[in-house]
Amino acid sequence: MPRGPALGTLRLSEPLRRERRRILHTVHDRIEEVAEQERRTAATLTAERSRGVDDPIALFVAGARAYLEGTWTTGGSADSSWRTTAPRGSTPCAASGTARGSGATPGS
Repeated sequence: MPRGPALGTLRLSEPLRRERRRILHTVHDRIEEVAEQERRTAATLTAERSRGVDDPIALFVAGARAYLEGTWTTGGSADSSWRTTAPRGSTPCAASGTARGSGATPGS
């Protein structure tokens, strides 16, 4: 019978341990970002309801806007591949939260 480490006692090399730590931190950060987005959206809906808004569509739009504005303006993730990014050449529009193009026209 071959001798060696028992199952479950596999030792990771230092680079693999660092990578595992990095991945776990990234996942933790992403979970925190999602929780913050949920808190922000819930606070917006609570504020809208306290103003007397009871139309489901208006509440949906307000919640969606709060969520998307939070996604657009916050970028705390350590791993940029988790973040939503704007198309190249666009900037957030302060009034509407939508992207504006670079202003270039086709063929120019």
